[in-house]
Amino acid sequence: MVTRWDGIEEFLAVVDQGSFTRAARHLEVSVAIVSRRIAQLEQRLGFKLLNRTTRSVGLTRAGEEYLNGCRQAVASLQLAHAAGQGEKAVPQGHIKVAAIKGFASDVAAYLIPQYLAQHPEVSVDLSVFVRDIDIRSQGVDLALLSGGGPEKSLHSELLHTRSFCMAATPNYLARHGTPRTPEDLKQHDCVMADAPFWMIRDGDEERPILVSGRSRVHGHIPGLLHAALNDLGIVYFTEHYIRPHIEAGRLIPVLQKYWITEMGTWLVHDYEGWPPLHIGALIDHLREGMAAPGFDSHIRALICPQSLEEKFSEVL
Repeated sequence: MVTRWDGIEEFLAVVDQGSFTRAARHLEVSVAIVSRRIAQLEQRLGFKLLNRTTRSVGLTRAGEEYLNGCRQAVASLQLAHAAGQGEKAVPQGHIKVAAIKGFASDVAAYLIPQYLAQHPEVSVDLSVFVRDIDIRSQGVDLALLSGGGPEKSLHSELLHTRSFCMAATPNYLARHGTPRTPEDLKQHDCVMADAPFWMIRDGDEERPILVSGRSRVHGHIPGLLHAALNDLGIVYFTEHYIRPHIEAGRLIPVLQKYWITEMGTWLVHDYEGWPPLHIGALIDHLREGMAAPGFDSHIRALICPQSLEEKFSEVL
């Protein structure tokens, strides 16, 4: 049984830093030393940990499993060290976080800086993806996902649900009429984001409906709202961004019967048992932050500041 720790620090550094060069810089040693120690570790273990090419470094399947054990072992050592010195354990280390573009990445951008301010010995890399995230192959510690539940082989927790709504300005509806069924959307201009379809609830099921329009806004929430507020069509978006405009009368809700009301934001990881201390602390922070009063309004203010809200109110 392998019990020596030689090479484990280098292995974790390569995973955290994303390359042998950055790992060597982080550890203040040469790339050759990092490479040699990991090779020696793989030889002792009897299996390969990393797939290395000229452009990237990725975990093997065995490396994914070994990484999880190493994280927990390091966390246990930190706790033991603190206990031996009569101290309270302090979160420290590096965390790789991934989030799906949209609400999940907005949450991460809002809450992670707060966490870092509270834990000066922790560093975080946040990557935003437009498609599915494979946390194992990409060496991700935590992921924030949107939509339905993640695959069952991962540890997941539903942190937040939100509604998606459809709305348009009074001027647009006066000129073009109010849709009564989802199929009516095909006769309307729709302010679109990335996808050519919108998901709606039809009875007990969810289904997509194709939409089209003259205005398409990619990856910019204020621009999406501005287009709708300029009478360019019906907008489909997270309710907490649109609700202030509905309450002010600038937008009128449509097709409420078909709104999706339980779009989830999930926290996902692949740790067995307790995650390492610094990662567990971030999990707690994300959980508590998303449950805090006023969370939705803080996210809205981050993405759509008050100055923009005031400009929107001047459109009509």
